[in-house]
Amino acid sequence: MHSKCYIPSGSHNSSLNDTIRAGISRITLEDITSKLDDMVLPKLNSMEEKYNKLLEKFTLQADENRVLKSEIGVMKKELIEFKSKNNLSAENIICEVNERSQRSKNVIIFDLIESNHENIKDRIDHDINLVLEILTPANIIPEHISKVL
Repeated sequence: MHSKCYIPSGSHNSSLNDTIRAGISRITLEDITSKLDDMVLPKLNSMEEKYNKLLEKFTLQADENRVLKSEIGVMKKELIEFKSKNNLSAENIICEVNERSQRSKNVIIFDLIESNHENIKDRIDHDINLVLEILTPANIIPEHISKVL
């Protein structure tokens, strides 16, 4: 790669020799730098491209991770709300079934005058007496009525 050249020695040639040697050194350093640039720069550029692609993928994954964490938080909250509503719903259903069971024994009679008494017992007694008045001519046994009420 390098060609050796003969540089004659002598005092008048000393500055010339220094110039030639400097030129050879300069060329050699420039050649080495150029060759290193030719070898290293493509690899550095390739590494930089790979790094940028990895960084882009990492950023996308980090964004997706944030979205997934947010969605998980929402789902946890919804699950907790669903469980609490479900428990209340089960209790409400049981209460509703019990109330319907009790109401299934009710008799509804229209066009009767309701009692205005403030005492609940007086109102119940009034209602029983009205029902007895209606059912006695129909030959219904009053003992069954008191059991129902």
